[in-house]
Amino acid sequence: MTDLGLFWRRPRAWVGGEWVNRAGFQLARAVYQSLRHRPSPVGVAPEQRTLARSLIEEGMVVIPDFLPAEVFAQVREEFTRAFDPARETVMRAADDTVNRSAGKFDPRSTAVTSAVIRGVQQESCKLSDALAPASMRHLVNNPFIWQMASAAMGKRVKYRPGAFFQREKRAPGQAMDTEQNIALHEDVFYPSIKVFFYINDNTAENGAFVVVPRTHRLDRQRLHHEYLYSIDVARQKSGKTVSHAVHACGRMEVFGRAYAKGDLKEVQAVGKANTLIIANTMAFHRRGGSSPVEERHQVRMSFRHVETLHHFLYPRFGTRKSRRFRDTAYY
Repeated sequence: MTDLGLFWRRPRAWVGGEWVNRAGFQLARAVYQSLRHRPSPVGVAPEQRTLARSLIEEGMVVIPDFLPAEVFAQVREEFTRAFDPARETVMRAADDTVNRSAGKFDPRSTAVTSAVIRGVQQESCKLSDALAPASMRHLVNNPFIWQMASAAMGKRVKYRPGAFFQREKRAPGQAMDTEQNIALHEDVFYPSIKVFFYINDNTAENGAFVVVPRTHRLDRQRLHHEYLYSIDVARQKSGKTVSHAVHACGRMEVFGRAYAKGDLKEVQAVGKANTLIIANTMAFHRRGGSSPVEERHQVRMSFRHVETLHHFLYPRFGTRKSRRFRDTAYY
């Protein structure tokens, strides 16, 4: 219970069988979560509430030149040091799993994890106070980022999120990029914040983050989408034919009966190094296509731990063991 059980579980995006979802189970889950999350800019400093309102309304904000130049230089140096070839690397030459984050490596380790996943070379390294003190202080523990995440989710962030250095590009010899996150998708059906800090220039060519603004709103069309997809997911899990099959990359794309392609206007968050992206990944979003020649470098942070029972009860259940796991878990 302390490590991976009840205290650490978050609501899954799709659960239940076909008939319970036909009866409206996913709709009830979505409405319930909407009532539990009350986004508001009130907790953000007055001079930054315009940004908070934009995040709440649009689903994403882009903040260039986020850190002072001397601090950004320290963060970039830590990124370079983290991927030093002399450091320990957990290497897999090929990995066709749907989701590399599902317990595929020890989250307590700051070793570099490297894998080729559906045509993309992805490398990541968990941030820690020992490995990246400047990044931890100015990004992971940044009060402004916590306030913005709390405002957009309608729940107060009580302790720091999981954070990783990441770099990726098209794997050598791979003609196609079909990794699951290249398809337009939702992460969950309730407000959920991810933060991306660009270490180098993120462009359309090397896979900058893409979002469809305002699709995080639980309006009639989004409820229709949740209803139809809950049925299709349940049917596909049981081996039945579906109206909207899982995409070849492993994600269910959102085009279908609820949305047409013309309804979804993508915005790509291209930005120079030292740009901060805060996004609500309840909105439809995706990773841009990878480049065969240019890497994309970033810090990635996820605040989905706010949905866990442990976070809700913290620090009442902040035992030494749970605190240690809290600081190492992959969220």
